[in-house]
Amino acid sequence: MRLSSFGQLLCLGVFVFLKGTAVAGVAQTAAVRVGVVIDGAWEGNQRVLEMTQREILTLTEEEFDVRFPREKQIVADWTATGVHTAVTELLNDPDVDIVLAMG
Repeated sequence: MRLSSFGQLLCLGVFVFLKGTAVAGVAQTAAVRVGVVIDGAWEGNQRVLEMTQREILTLTEEEFDVRFPREKQIVADWTATGVHTAVTELLNDPDVDIVLAMG
């Protein structure tokens, strides 16, 4: 399966962030916890999320312990306010290192 341009850009962004973290002196074996915001409920969300997670894990598996905790996955209500609230919540969460916004 070929990754879309958006998927390639997303994976590149995660890779660059993780490389920068390693260079900054953070132990490369430390877990990187990814919080996920999805803009609204849709039957395809799980499939797209799993595909995105697989791509990120494939790119980073040799160097990083990337995790996607279920309790850090938020499905908003299709409104800008709902998405903003969810993103802000995860950005302020000390147990989240990266926020992935999908939608």
